[in-house]
Amino acid sequence: MEAMRTRWPDERLDDLKESVDGVKRAVERLDGRVDDLQHAMVIGFISLGTMMFGGFAALITLFAQFH
Repeated sequence: MEAMRTRWPDERLDDLKESVDGVKRAVERLDGRVDDLQHAMVIGFISLGTMMFGGFAALITLFAQFH
């Protein structure tokens, strides 16, 4: 097993920083996609509720006409 480093060279630290920055960018992109998905879900639920309300209103109107 390799012994732990007591000192990291600058090149290794730069590589680590690049890697961490890449992960940060990936998380930010994912966060944006999740926000877009939440926005689409809210619009979808509002649309679904509106359609259900309109459908029930149409059924009530039909039943009221033939009663």
